[in-house]
Amino acid sequence: EPGPPAKNTHILIEVVAAQNLQPVTDLLGNKANDLILTDGAGNPYATIRMETASGTQQSSSIIHKTRPSRTKTLSPIWTVRTSSLYLLLVNDKEFRLSGGLTFEVLTGRGALLPFSHGQVTVPPPVVLDGDGERLEFRLIGSNVKEGGDSDDDEKAQNNILALRFRDATEEDLQFMMAVQPTKDLRESVTASSTPKAKSAGNIDTADIEEMDAFDKR
Repeated sequence: EPGPPAKNTHILIEVVAAQNLQPVTDLLGNKANDLILTDGAGNPYATIRMETASGTQQSSSIIHKTRPSRTKTLSPIWTVRTSSLYLLLVNDKEFRLSGGLTFEVLTGRGALLPFSHGQVTVPPPVVLDGDGERLEFRLIGSNVKEGGDSDDDEKAQNNILALRFRDATEEDLQFMMAVQPTKDLRESVTASSTPKAKSAGNIDTADIEEMDAFDKR
């Protein structure tokens, strides 16, 4: 018998925090110190890439990028004010056949290419079946060169990225429409939501502060 029909689903993704990131290194593999970086620490940010496949062709495209953390650190915490939240609209059947979502943590280096602290690909079932609980993933790979600090190499084995996934509620749609009213978000909400979400008004500052505290629970 045919299974249930596919449905379009809004998934609320939260990029919560990272821990024990590998320090940014210079061309010699030493911890970088300059106007942007202090002892290898900068202002990390995270990207989300959608992994798709068409026949034998694989493709990857960035769908969201947080803002850099507000402090120089190797254990950043992102909040609503640094774009920690992203609302993803997917067709659940099609998304389950995709390559999932890849999360990468990077630190800008001025005129140089960003330094990658590593990445992790989260499979579709984990994204679709999330219930809002904090999940921790080990980041794999980085720009680090051989011959660096052995203590840092050991810490790199514990590079952790914390994420949350859950079905978005009507209140989530309203909130996201108010704090991140992008064209893509407006189109996706307009196509699939109730008039209440479509006409979301301004969000009180207290609501933003409450959401900022969400990742600290």
